[in-house]
Amino acid sequence: MKIDKAGTFVLTKAELKALLAHACNDFTRPHAYGVTFNVAKGHAFATDGHRLAVLRPSVSDVTVSDVADRDNAEWDAAPAFIVSRTDCEQALRACSGKKHVIAVSWRATNALVEIRDKASSAVLAAVPSTAVDAFVIPIDGALPSYAYEGPEWSACPCVGVDARYLADLALVQAACVEKNPWTDMIAPPDHLSAFDFRVGEFWRVVLMPLRSDRAERVAKLARERGDARRVA
Repeated sequence: MKIDKAGTFVLTKAELKALLAHACNDFTRPHAYGVTFNVAKGHAFATDGHRLAVLRPSVSDVTVSDVADRDNAEWDAAPAFIVSRTDCEQALRACSGKKHVIAVSWRATNALVEIRDKASSAVLAAVPSTAVDAFVIPIDGALPSYAYEGPEWSACPCVGVDARYLADLALVQAACVEKNPWTDMIAPPDHLSAFDFRVGEFWRVVLMPLRSDRAERVAKLARERGDARRVA
């Protein structure tokens, strides 16, 4: 995902699909029924109240001063806004492949969702959005503070695992004889230990850590984040 100088979010089809997978399916909960785009914080997120996915841009042309000083009324009116699941699903259907991207922005009173050519940025189609489906939300009231910053990686035990294995836990939970089985995780004590899951009363799943320079990469990430905060 990237954010251009005008405050437009440009996502791939895979990025929007992954965000939408974490959004609420209940249209009577409009605050969670879709994807939130936060220009001021510089990210997009989706939540259903039980889980949360936050996507930060790989490229951003927006700075804090842009948000604070810009005279554009459209910008000031919508530092954060929600695009409904319905509109996001329409955009996913209209986006045909890797050569296309999805552009999301706020214009005066409504969200604008467009399908663009990835190479030329030419607009190929527009997804109509209504004022009911997309609306402005408070910047700081959208998420708890930990969702913006994340944990202090240098102070947390981190284990690298293949995320595809996590999806198989759903198969194990579905196979449990209990009606509503719980899945408990024993946190690993260090980056070399495995994840240990207890699913229901009779299942146990162990995910081994990835063999990599995980500790070194975590330390590097912590240093980079510390440097970024000092610069800011």
